Amino acid sequence: MECQNREYEQLLDVKIRLENEIDTYRSLLDGSERYENELFLHQNVEADINGLKKLLDELNMSKSDLEIQIESLTEELTFLKKNHEEEMKNWQGTVAGDINVEINAAPGVDLTAVLNKMRTDYEALAEQNRKDAETWFIEKSKELNTTINVSAKETTTNKNQIADLKHILQSLEIDMKTQLSLRQSLERTLAETEGQYCAQLLKIQGKISSVENQVQQIREDMECQNADYRHLLDIKIRLENEIEIYRRLIDGEASGKGMKEPSGKKGESGQRSSKDLGSQNLGSEKGSGLRASGSDVRGTKTGTETSSRKSEARNIESTTEDKEEEEEEEEEEEEEEEEEEEEEEEEEEEEEEEEEEEEEEGEEEES
Repeated sequence: MECQNREYEQLLDVKIRLENEIDTYRSLLDGSERYENELFLHQNVEADINGLKKLLDELNMSKSDLEIQIESLTEELTFLKKNHEEEMKNWQGTVAGDINVEINAAPGVDLTAVLNKMRTDYEALAEQNRKDAETWFIEKSKELNTTINVSAKETTTNKNQIADLKHILQSLEIDMKTQLSLRQSLERTLAETEGQYCAQLLKIQGKISSVENQVQQIREDMECQNADYRHLLDIKIRLENEIEIYRRLIDGEASGKGMKEPSGKKGESGQRSSKDLGSQNLGSEKGSGLRASGSDVRGTKTGTETSSRKSEARNIESTTEDKEEEEEEEEEEEEEEEEEEEEEEEEEEEEEEEEEEEEEEGEEEES
């Protein structure tokens, strides 16, 4: 009985330890699959423990039955002993009398022999039951020890697996943190570059719009100047035609007056006519000269205006060309700056990747 109680206490201790280990494993495991596996193992262990409990209950029941049988047998033995003692006393009292009566009767039963035989039979039966119970208990305890050893091995393997999974989880968390930091840095650089390019694009668009407005203004000025030039050219042509008409009229009047004078008055009249003709010619020449000078002045004015307009147009074209060249140079400089920035970003990314690889290698070496 004491051995059975000890074994039962040991089983309870093993059960408590297994339950504690299972609880610790359950707290360590995070994933559902791991928890399900450990839960399955826990259920198997609990099923084994329940089976052992049932066996222990059966042993206790058989033990209680045997104790009851032993008590009943001891009670019967004491009862038989009392009866035997009373019969022996009665028999001794009858034998101690003076009268000897001889009766031809059958020989009496030897109660002591019967009791001894019954005692030996019960003792043999109890010994046999005890041996059977001991053998059965030993076998079951061996099976329980084997299951406990197997469960202990499984727990050690599970502990090792949990440790490996912890290391893997830590490495994955470190990788995830590095990747997240890299992503955040790349997002920041992308936002900065986008902001820079947007600002540069807005500047370029503003310059383009201003240049387009200037070109449009220059075109409008050129159109206005061309219209003025055409108008002045028409005026010049009409004035030249009028001058030519007046010149012809003056020449025709001079020739008609020379034909009407008399031939006798060739002295003074010839001189007068010559003077008049000279004066008329001079007047006509002066008028024509004045008109020609006026037309020349107007022509020079229009020529100067056209030349000034042409020079202005050339200056505007040269300024636009200079502006275009400056814009092209600025665009080339901006492209070169962008290329340099991209190269610097690539170099920084390569340096960050190298640092991350070195950190990962150091972490792997530490792990």
